[in-house]
Amino acid sequence: MKIKSPIILLSLIVLLAGLFMPYTTVYADGEDEFEVKVNVEEDPDTDCYDVGIEVYNKGKDFTGSVEVTQGHGNYYDQGTSTYLQDASLPQNNTKTISFQIPEEKTSYSSSSSSLGLTVVIRDSKNRKVYEKSFNNVLTKEGYRMDVALLSDSADKLAFMDCEGDDVWISTGLYSVKLNELKADNIVSELVNNKFLVINNYDTSVLSDEAVKTIESWVNNGGVLIIGTGDSMKTLSGFSSDFTGIKGSQGQGDGSLITQIVNDPFQMKVQYLENDYNNCNDFFVSGYGQIGYTRLYGNGSVNTLSFNLEDLENQPQINADEQAKKDEVKNVVSQLYDNARGNTNFVMDQPDINLDGNNLRNASHYMEKPANTRMGLMIPIILVYIVIIGPILYLILKKYNKREKCWIIIPGVALLFTVILFVFSISFSVKGIKLKTITMQAAGSDNVISLVEGYSANADVWTAKLDSKYYTGYNLYSWSASGTKTTFMKTADGLNVSYKPSSVFDEATYAVYGKTNRTGFFDIGGEPDTTIVNNTGQDFDYVIAYDYGAAYVMKDCKNGEKVSVSQHVRVINTASDFSSVMYQEYSNGNYDIASDYAAMQVVYNTVCDSGNASTSAPIIIGVRKSENILNCKDGEEVSYTCVYMK
Repeated sequence: MKIKSPIILLSLIVLLAGLFMPYTTVYADGEDEFEVKVNVEEDPDTDCYDVGIEVYNKGKDFTGSVEVTQGHGNYYDQGTSTYLQDASLPQNNTKTISFQIPEEKTSYSSSSSSLGLTVVIRDSKNRKVYEKSFNNVLTKEGYRMDVALLSDSADKLAFMDCEGDDVWISTGLYSVKLNELKADNIVSELVNNKFLVINNYDTSVLSDEAVKTIESWVNNGGVLIIGTGDSMKTLSGFSSDFTGIKGSQGQGDGSLITQIVNDPFQMKVQYLENDYNNCNDFFVSGYGQIGYTRLYGNGSVNTLSFNLEDLENQPQINADEQAKKDEVKNVVSQLYDNARGNTNFVMDQPDINLDGNNLRNASHYMEKPANTRMGLMIPIILVYIVIIGPILYLILKKYNKREKCWIIIPGVALLFTVILFVFSISFSVKGIKLKTITMQAAGSDNVISLVEGYSANADVWTAKLDSKYYTGYNLYSWSASGTKTTFMKTADGLNVSYKPSSVFDEATYAVYGKTNRTGFFDIGGEPDTTIVNNTGQDFDYVIAYDYGAAYVMKDCKNGEKVSVSQHVRVINTASDFSSVMYQEYSNGNYDIASDYAAMQVVYNTVCDSGNASTSAPIIIGVRKSENILNCKDGEEVSYTCVYMK
């Protein structure tokens, strides 16, 4: 027996090791077989990082997958996001696998955990053969601002990119990219730019189509900067209704009057007489009036009384070359910021408060109460009373514990009822429950969709989005352990897989996409504020937020006008949306409750929980919409909104 015992013990150890070996992390020779490099570039058109995983396969031909996992960066984002691509890697070949990761995922923290990526390579049997972390490969350097140049000497305006430095535009830093336009590509290329600078150019040669394109672009939120200098030729192609300036140089009507302005460049500048009553004085560096801004639709026309080339060419007394360059960058930066003015300046994604709790807390009011099957529970409880109750009594009597009957029998009955109730809810929830809210800024073609889902089972579930979506990230999930959400881009769409840790385990994630560009809401003034829906979409509700109150108006078709009056429902805080939602839900009006739940989510997201600080109203259109997900055995409640800040 002394000899056999160690042998038996050793055999058990070997057996257990054999049983658990397939589940143990094994990298084989992955570290030696693969060389991996990570390349990251910002893509301001999608608000994403373009991540290229360059893999050199030193081993034999390989078929499997490459995963990129990014750590979470804020309190609400408790799960991780994994981006997956199938890959075939021939022997002794290098292949780059491309991913897009939202910048929003890394904008909350500068810690190495949130700025790092982990690359995992798995074989065709899903076994991990390579894993390595790459810290601090993601950097957030700001958004990009595309500026179109229309000039006979565009090369002399190269300094307007601020030498690569970021420019402060009202709410954030933006890197400037200059794009030269020609007369024959204005119609096709202008829409891709945020600013248009026309300087030292005779606009009278532009076609009618090009002029209409520029006017429409400004009306939809574009910012036009015109440098005039000693000539009015840069204004000659536009009407005074567009620029707000009448006359031309030499007519003697006072439209251009030469005067000297005390500025750091000692420039000869012009003072523009402008008959537009609502214009704003245009200032740069606080050195006098050098032009005017005219608000035009949702954009602005900014006419300067000097040649923009003079900004870099004027001499500066008692300043070295670097000081002069710094001053030029400062002036150009203010030029962009001031020209933006109070227009509805549309960047790629206007600032919104993406918070997974917003949708998660309201989502339960966007579905009808679960059927608890009380009809089935009643006979089961009666059986318990008739059979199990007496059996418990006999057992207690046998052990002479009858005095505990009044505690044990009711207690077990209560426990039994609670278990039945939970199981009845579980059985009544068929498939996956999904709620989606898609948000699009007016004038933009970018969309962000918030998706919340859960299932009565703890199995992995997958939803498929159409081809307009390209990436996403885990905004909220209950558990931080393990990979929770996986995004896989295919040729025909985006697959999102979620691995719950338990039944009814909820997850909320944000997905990014591109769709058709919208129009704008046009806002009228006193005495009664009106809103004209020119977005191209019909809405069930329009929310007008201004100075702490939100006015909710029903039904607004495209092209229709609605009035913001005291006769509509006034919502003062997000809790007021909750009150209406709760009241309607309690009364069994589940569709109305769902509408107000969706509006509360949008209100909290766009208006930043009602704490937005703005001198202009925020307009939000909300409607029920078609489903954006294709999920087997799933049910979806979907809303779409267009907002203008």
